[in-house]
Amino acid sequence: MKPNAALPTTVRTTDDWQKFLTDICADGDLAKCLLSTGVCEELIHTAHTELGVPKLFVRAVFKLVLIPGVFFVGKAIGSHVSIEKIVPRLLKLPLAATVLSWLGSSLRTKVEDLRRERKLDDLLEGRRTAAQILAEKDPNPEFQVACLTIQEIRELGDALRDLLEPQPLLTIPVEETTHRYHFRRRQVTFRGREAEQRRLEDFVFSQESHSLSQSNEFMFQWWLVTGPGGAGKSRLGLEFCLNLGLTQGRCGFLSSHQLDAFDWENWQPESLTVLVVDYVAGAFDKVLGLVSVLNRRKNSDKPLQNPVRLLLLEREARGTWWERFEADTDARTSCYQRDANGSPMYLPLDSLGETLNWDIVAELHRQAHKDLPDRTETLANLARIDPQGRPLFSVFAGIALVQGQTIRDWNQEKLLQYLLLDEKKVWERAARELHVDS
Repeated sequence: MKPNAALPTTVRTTDDWQKFLTDICADGDLAKCLLSTGVCEELIHTAHTELGVPKLFVRAVFKLVLIPGVFFVGKAIGSHVSIEKIVPRLLKLPLAATVLSWLGSSLRTKVEDLRRERKLDDLLEGRRTAAQILAEKDPNPEFQVACLTIQEIRELGDALRDLLEPQPLLTIPVEETTHRYHFRRRQVTFRGREAEQRRLEDFVFSQESHSLSQSNEFMFQWWLVTGPGGAGKSRLGLEFCLNLGLTQGRCGFLSSHQLDAFDWENWQPESLTVLVVDYVAGAFDKVLGLVSVLNRRKNSDKPLQNPVRLLLLEREARGTWWERFEADTDARTSCYQRDANGSPMYLPLDSLGETLNWDIVAELHRQAHKDLPDRTETLANLARIDPQGRPLFSVFAGIALVQGQTIRDWNQEKLLQYLLLDEKKVWERAARELHVDS
């Protein structure tokens, strides 16, 4: 390459060069490249080879101008002013424009390569799928092929690993559903429950739990979240799984079938694993069996090599199933929190509160491009319909209001009847569209 071949035709004035350098210094990924010794040396060597510019000169531009500029941008110390002072003097140096122009294209190419490497690393670690990465429409055909190839290799590896060391099938149910009111549809934004999420994070990640886990004594622990129907237990479990940031397949909901069909006695988790079981009371014997098996692994010849956390979701801690848990030695000793008598304790979900329940109603109206109802009257109606302040009933009431209904004299029964009739109309309309007799 000839010395001036890299000079961009769009960059002519000192002001152009100032903006050019400011953009380089302010770009986070570009800055990481320049501040990385290995990358910086590679760029200096490549510039020297391709441009025929003395290496000492290239190194001086990097070390004395660009790297200090990046450093000051990162520290937010008037960097643009500094660059304004530097650029006129820099451009007086022989071949400076050539080096800077080459740098602009080559550095950005290097950054794109690093970004692609990070995406492929996400794919290798199971944090993202090939479909998710390719949806970003990267134009590089080699990168697209690499994504698809790694995905195929990963799927083959997963299949082989499952044959050698089977793992439970854990799902994070965010797929589309025809049920308009199911938690996995995520019809409204998840809001509130910050305190509960922090406590659940402590349950999974707390230093105490993990230091105890190293001795095998608490390698397995379980905890229970309770709340009346519609309080948001399942949605909390779903959002918690999504926010944990664990590798795919290491966190999710466990089906009732797997509770006793999977080989828990020989299972070896590959890393920290979080199992979520909903509607515990309906399968409490299976759940209690799972708790017993995993708790006793600490004294077996096949102890768990990585922590396992079991999150249970149920309306209330009472009745036969809870009595059995309280009386069971394995359940008592492996519960995350216990009272002074050693009995299991649980995490209750309280009312979401007026403000957040109103936010739900308001969001549904914004989604439908409808004017908001009167806030005071709506909250009064919600309090009468559901004194427990459950978010599901705020969703129900919000839908009815969006559809033009007046809920002033409604109770829970009337609200639910309306929604059932509305749901029936939806299915009848779908049947007519499919030319199916309803």
